[in-house]
Amino acid sequence: MMMIRLVTEHPLAAGLLALLLLTLPTLMAISMPSSQSGGIAMVLTLPFQAITPLPIFVISLKRGLQSGLIAALILTAGTLLLSQELSFSLMVFFLLAAFPLMASWMLHRGWNFTQSASPGFFLGLLILTIALIVSANTPLDVETTLNTSLTAIQERFVTMAQSQGADAKTILEHQQSLEQVFHLLAFLFPAMLVSGWFLLQLANLSLTRTAFARWSNHTMPDEKFADYKVPFFMVWPVIAFGLIMLLTEDPWYRFGANISLFLAIPYFFQGWAIMQKVFQRFKISAFWRNVFYLFIFWSSKVALIVVLIGFFDTWLNVRNHLEITGEGEKPSGR
Repeated sequence: MMMIRLVTEHPLAAGLLALLLLTLPTLMAISMPSSQSGGIAMVLTLPFQAITPLPIFVISLKRGLQSGLIAALILTAGTLLLSQELSFSLMVFFLLAAFPLMASWMLHRGWNFTQSASPGFFLGLLILTIALIVSANTPLDVETTLNTSLTAIQERFVTMAQSQGADAKTILEHQQSLEQVFHLLAFLFPAMLVSGWFLLQLANLSLTRTAFARWSNHTMPDEKFADYKVPFFMVWPVIAFGLIMLLTEDPWYRFGANISLFLAIPYFFQGWAIMQKVFQRFKISAFWRNVFYLFIFWSSKVALIVVLIGFFDTWLNVRNHLEITGEGEKPSGR
């Protein structure tokens, strides 16, 4: 409780905790006596790094935007001292602190969860656009590292297959399959990376709302997820970048594909909200709901169907039809 009170009341403590969460995997790896144990410790502490924005979220909501900004500056200054690289510390600020400050300010002003999440989405869209423009001429460092790792995995697979006596035809077939998967992964890597960042920010925002409601007497604006709907104007960028992807070649083809993938995120949540409304309408049990949710995250095809449901709901208004159908039914006992 003392730690919680410090983080929620003092921007210095919040900033230092954010810095600790960010650097914890590296600190654990350095402190371990062997490289193997250091690697294991780094992997085990990575989830703590994912909640780096959480202290900034919490202090901004509890003490105001000024306190949140102080905590964010402490995080930025700490990374500058440790890395001795201004570009890295600025990247930490924009990737880990900018959205918590904007979202907390909006929640303070009475905006709901969805509205407060929108700055993070548009910030992610800006980051993705810049990354794609830069990587069109020179691959990003993370892309180079990824390609090197994928090539090493492919070579390791061939070596293992040969050592186990696999014939050349089988090895070639599996190698071609791996190449297709790795090519797709490298092709969509920018969108996947930024999408992961945005979803982590959403998770931190959700955790903050839950923690804030529990630790303080303030109530946050409420909303029903089943009613979530993407603004109509968002369909035009999706259509435009989809056409760019279909009608052009690299680098515009890759640009359109990555932007389209990122723009699909809101429609995934809209499709999910529609399914939740369907479950409520037909009183589907919690067990079958959870089974369906597992299928969403297990199968990319099911996830794509959910995205398409959300996208075409822009015109179909499925939930309105469900409500009309529900109102037309006779209550039990009549």
